[in-house]
Amino acid sequence: MKITVLRRGVAIIHMPNQTVYSPDIWDERVNEKIEREWIKGGVSKPRYSRLTTFKGFIYFSKLTEKQENIYQQIKDDKRNLIAKSKGIDSEEDKPKTPFEIVYAKFINKEVKNAVMLEGMMLAHNLKLDTTKEKIRRQLKKDNKKTYFNEYYYDPVQSISHEELDKAFE
Repeated sequence: MKITVLRRGVAIIHMPNQTVYSPDIWDERVNEKIEREWIKGGVSKPRYSRLTTFKGFIYFSKLTEKQENIYQQIKDDKRNLIAKSKGIDSEEDKPKTPFEIVYAKFINKEVKNAVMLEGMMLAHNLKLDTTKEKIRRQLKKDNKKTYFNEYYYDPVQSISHEELDKAFE
């Protein structure tokens, strides 16, 4: 059995021809000729029942929201798996916004200390106080430790913004 989805909600069922003498049980040449006539003639509503392997239509409704979410998750997982096998980073792995770039570097311990973190925020035109609070909220949401010193790769050298201001007074 072959099922050809014409459009969302409509599919055609094809069954092979039961013949002993023909090596082409799907009548590919005959059916291709029929379809080419439709294309040449500009037929907008082809009569699929003319195909020699046609057995009927299947009508199906739109997926439920839960089914759509499951389908989308499977689709994304498969795409990411294929992308990784070809050495391509998946879309999920790539940070897109300036905040996501800073946050990804922060949680991956690519930030030396608070001064470096603030420099990254300034380089990406992010406001210091609001971005730090946003990082804390994201850490909490991701069930990670919310102490910034946990993520610096040189926490001994880290100093607060206030201490830096005092040092330059």
